[in-house]
Amino acid sequence: MSRLVESGGASSLTFPVRSQRLDSLLDEAGLDQLICSKWTWEGAEHLALAGMEDGLKRFRYRCILLELHPLHPGETRPTLREIAGLMLAKGYKGWALDFSSATTARAKLQPLRDFRTFLCPLDHAFSDPWPHTVWLAPDVPDFQLGIGNVIEPANS
Repeated sequence: MSRLVESGGASSLTFPVRSQRLDSLLDEAGLDQLICSKWTWEGAEHLALAGMEDGLKRFRYRCILLELHPLHPGETRPTLREIAGLMLAKGYKGWALDFSSATTARAKLQPLRDFRTFLCPLDHAFSDPWPHTVWLAPDVPDFQLGIGNVIEPANS
């Protein structure tokens, strides 16, 4: 299992990775909004979200699929409840994705199934050791399945 560490770490295999705040990177690229983004930050979710602070305040990130890395013994970093609290306080709407083996098996049997069948209330994520969540900016309508199985905002 991979994860990010501040420095050194307990693993025998570590290597440095250059990083930059996402807001700054998007500013440099001249991108005002990200319509949909999927993130997995290997345990550094709180650090990445700090680098998105300005964009979160102004809802630059319209839809975020966020995988939260499980805590390792002895780690002290924000929990899903704390990250969810931050996103909700910013005004984002959140759901959990049902990532269970039963749902995954159903998805394999019916690959064009309406994606809404995989959404659960956010509190379902709190008992999942490896939660996957979906966040929408407050002015983005809830999703529906659109033409050609492309996810589009409702009432578009």
